[in-house]
This record gives sequence, C-alpha cells and structure tokens, in this order.
Amino acid sequence: MACFIVAYDLRMHDQDYPPVIEAIEKLGEAVRLQYSLFCVRTSLPIEEVYRRVRESIDDNDRLIVTETIGFLSSAQGGRFMPCP
Repeated sequence: MACFIVAYDLRMHDQDYPPVIEAIEKLGEAVRLQYSLFCVRTSLPIEEVYRRVRESIDDNDRLIVTETIGFLSSAQGGRFMPCP
C-alpha cells in the first residue's frame, strides 16, 4: 500500500465537486485534509490514481498527485499520520 496526496482546483465556480470527491474516495482509504486536498491509502500505482481522478474533472481544471510517507494536519489533531 502507498499513500498519495491528491489536490485539485476546479477552475469554474459552478463546477460539480461530488464526482471528484467520489472518484477520490473510491481509490481506497481517503482522508480529507482540506477542502480540495486528500490523503489516500491505496494499492493502485500513482499513474492510475491520477487517471481515475482526472476522468472526473474538466480539461481546464488542475490536479496533482504525489506520494507521501505521512502527514501532519490540524484536521487530525496535529498528530503525525504515517502511511505504511
């Protein structure tokens, strides 16, 4: 299993967020860190994580996926959350 930080920006104000969030949550164990920032634990490779989320957003939107070993987040009480 690996952990990925997934961040996106939907560039138009009237865009639909639920399909993006659903795509991210279907990847594996997802923790929402900020409004459009998630940490996802999954057995999928990074290219597949990117592809699946990219299918749910428009061409003018922004997406970044990066592998991580863990994170600190106020959403998690400031505790270090390791990703095995």
